[in-house]
Amino acid sequence: MEAMKSLAKELEFPLIINDGYDMIEYFNRVVGDEDQRCLYCFRLRLEKTAEIALKQGFSTFTSSLLISPHQKHDLLLEIGKTISEERGIDFLDTDLRKHYSDSRRMTKPLGLYRQQYCGCIYSEWERFAEENK
Repeated sequence: MEAMKSLAKELEFPLIINDGYDMIEYFNRVVGDEDQRCLYCFRLRLEKTAEIALKQGFSTFTSSLLISPHQKHDLLLEIGKTISEERGIDFLDTDLRKHYSDSRRMTKPLGLYRQQYCGCIYSEWERFAEENK
């Protein structure tokens, strides 16, 4: 979050921050079905993004995860399109993966933290478990 705030300040763009990470809701959806955790997580996050976009009067919503070659791109697109149809707001489904190295070149000189896992506790555990092997 601090890296995103720094980037927004450096590049002078507005940043809307949704306070709170609804961990209880996430775990309620995921526990016992951990293999599907990305589906639940993407759905939860994109639903919230669409909700905020609608409240702010935006015509479109998207996800920064679309730039990562490590994410389940097809699943993100599927969920984004479903939410788009449900909520009546367009989902920007641009494939940004080819710009992943550009983002690294842009953020490295700024000294921005680049998280090496998606953000969920399962992914964090997997990342550090692999590192500690």
